[in-house]
Amino acid sequence: MSVMITGVGIFSAAGKDIPTFLEALKLGKSAITFRKDTIPQIAAYINEFDFVEELHALQVSDELKKRALKLGKRAPFSLQTSIISALEAVTQAHLEIESELGLRTSVIIGGQNINQNYVNQQYAKYEKEPAFTLPNFALRFMDTDHVGVLSALLQIKGEGFTVGGASASGNMAIIQGFRQIQGGHYDRCLVIGTLADLSPIEVHAFINAGAMYNMPAAAIINPSTVCRPFDELHAGFVYGQASGCILLESSEAAMQRGGKILAELAGGAIALDANHLPNPNWEGEQRVMAKALDEASLSMDDIDYINTHGTSSPAGDRAEINALEALFGDRLNKVYINATKAITGHCLWSAGVVEAIATILQMNHQFVHPNIQLDNPISPAGRWAGKMAENRIIKAALSNSFGFGGINTSIVLK
Repeated sequence: MSVMITGVGIFSAAGKDIPTFLEALKLGKSAITFRKDTIPQIAAYINEFDFVEELHALQVSDELKKRALKLGKRAPFSLQTSIISALEAVTQAHLEIESELGLRTSVIIGGQNINQNYVNQQYAKYEKEPAFTLPNFALRFMDTDHVGVLSALLQIKGEGFTVGGASASGNMAIIQGFRQIQGGHYDRCLVIGTLADLSPIEVHAFINAGAMYNMPAAAIINPSTVCRPFDELHAGFVYGQASGCILLESSEAAMQRGGKILAELAGGAIALDANHLPNPNWEGEQRVMAKALDEASLSMDDIDYINTHGTSSPAGDRAEINALEALFGDRLNKVYINATKAITGHCLWSAGVVEAIATILQMNHQFVHPNIQLDNPISPAGRWAGKMAENRIIKAALSNSFGFGGINTSIVLK
């Protein structure tokens, strides 16, 4: 059974909806900026977020807005952005929520330890006044609160669960949704890649591990230049904030209701390295891409675009280009290689969903977005995306996401 993508939604530092995100991709406009009173000071932060204002800007019914307001007004930041991106995806797909979701729809949340900053803030309040701990904190600190709220909002009555795979969480959720529909268990699956709202302790751990970029802001003339995937000057990933949503449907269900198909999710794969550490392994990355292509019944010759994991970390970038060279060989020189994180920052749990959306938009609008900070590629192999957007028809693409602990994922879009 074929699995189609019929709706996408996003709320990110690079664009608060699909039109503004598309514009940022075409222009190669980086969302990475400087914020004085935060750590890290340089990141792709969502600024001046007002849930009520963003909700009212959506083209949804008053009844749905009322329900979303009740469920989300006092929710943690990450959950609020998930509500906004999910409503955009469902609206774009022209779904009748009450009649077309329900029992034959599932919801899968990509992410783990989603509300860490919210939890950290509640701990600070608890230390002062433990007796006044909010009763709903018993729900909010659990990732499954996302499942409950999204299912209540959209009246989804099939399955629902969270999928954690570190930075591969978004792709992991997409693949699980693909399997549910392909197996005939559900007609539709709403996949959410959650915003990673990190607390100071997680940020410092990433910095101390040497993974996150943390050069003093005073030494940087232009913050948007620091995220440099596959460039000789790459110096660690730059944190980015985003929530993304993809609506998957069986081809039969989409055709039956006359839904517009944005792309086909042709296949996806997960492969482990048998390694609990953060270091990447090119052999596992090669293996998972080959497995995804096999799942999609495609060969290397069919792929004309690769949306890499491309974090701007020296070890990660080197492992990924080694994997690509090993898999594609000379064919790699005919395949566009790109890295969306130079524009969005590394969105962690939602990265796979955000970058799948970026790939779908490029396929639909027939262009390749710029790899804006690539001056000196670490390898001569491959057809690297340039500094300006290029008109290009993309027929089939790979989108990679790799996570700490040897978690490798790849999906194939047509």
